[in-house]
Amino acid sequence: MSKTMNYTVEEINLMCIYHTSDRYILIKEMETALPFVRDGKMRSLMTNTLNKLYGTSDADFDALPLSPTWEGYDDDEEIPLPETS
Repeated sequence: MSKTMNYTVEEINLMCIYHTSDRYILIKEMETALPFVRDGKMRSLMTNTLNKLYGTSDADFDALPLSPTWEGYDDDEEIPLPETS
């Protein structure tokens, strides 16, 4: 496994909100969204993820387990969402 495969849970979850069947499309979607991200932590996460994606080969990208991980929850357990007013 190459060093570019060392994605965090947060980076994988972030990628999962975008189109993940093609690395090029994923990169373009994230680059398009980045200027609109105001939260510093999220912006940093996106930038770090993009930098890793730039250095990941298509073959390594295709091998990534791109499904969201909900730490502390079973796969079939419903995840409570905060109420909005």
